[in-house]
Amino acid sequence: MAIFYRTTSTARNTAILLAVVLASPVIAQHYNLASDFNLAQNPSVPWSYRIDGSPIACQISGSAIGYIPELQGWCCNNWFDASITKIIGTPTNGVWFDAMLNDVVIHVSSTPFPGPMSIRWTAPTAGIISISGSAWDASFNTDRDAGWVLSLNGITLASHGTIYGIHRGDVAALFESNVVAGHNLGSLVITAGDAITFSTYAKTYYGHFMGIDIGIDLTCRADFNHDGFVTGDDFDAFSDAFVAGLPTSDFDGNGFITGDDFDGYIAVFAAGC
Repeated sequence: MAIFYRTTSTARNTAILLAVVLASPVIAQHYNLASDFNLAQNPSVPWSYRIDGSPIACQISGSAIGYIPELQGWCCNNWFDASITKIIGTPTNGVWFDAMLNDVVIHVSSTPFPGPMSIRWTAPTAGIISISGSAWDASFNTDRDAGWVLSLNGITLASHGTIYGIHRGDVAALFESNVVAGHNLGSLVITAGDAITFSTYAKTYYGHFMGIDIGIDLTCRADFNHDGFVTGDDFDAFSDAFVAGLPTSDFDGNGFITGDDFDGYIAVFAAGC
């Protein structure tokens, strides 16, 4: 890590003072697919429920069509193939392998239908995110199977090539157990508009129901000490790291510690995030 210092200008001193005065507590944001699932609007910021790269345009209610009445959500046919829905009632006996009330399930699209089926979370602001979650066999017949990919802006972070027979509590279901070498699911620096996408694909002619749980914690980059708030303590912590030349103060991530890093931190700190 190369370290370069430059003289702090009067303008920067003024910015620092304003930043200290204007900083205010900001609580980290938590997003959960099941809790946030919107039965009436798609996309529903920051989530969208997608088929072949676009939001699914049609709503579906199992109780209204008289088929798997516990399901409600998004699908453009009457048999739930290529659908993303939520279980809003007691799961029907004999239909499910591992399903519970309030689960979100994706019916991986069978070969005759367009695909892939995916769920996208779009960052509403810049910050740092940590991703948690799992994918499991909600209902797959013995002759069916599917896989999944979790990505950030098209770069694969985690993936698993089978879903058949996996329960939600199995190690194989966890995102963290399927991270691609060289990547991680925590402390990911993002900008507004960056996309986390969970995408599915059928490995057999027919797809079926995959259970999915996604949690995303978004914290402000100005929260340097990671306590969930932006206060003067964060400013002090960053200043100490910057003076010490610690890698954590390389705010723009270019491999060098310069006044640009200090300016970048001041900007987000003064903005409150």
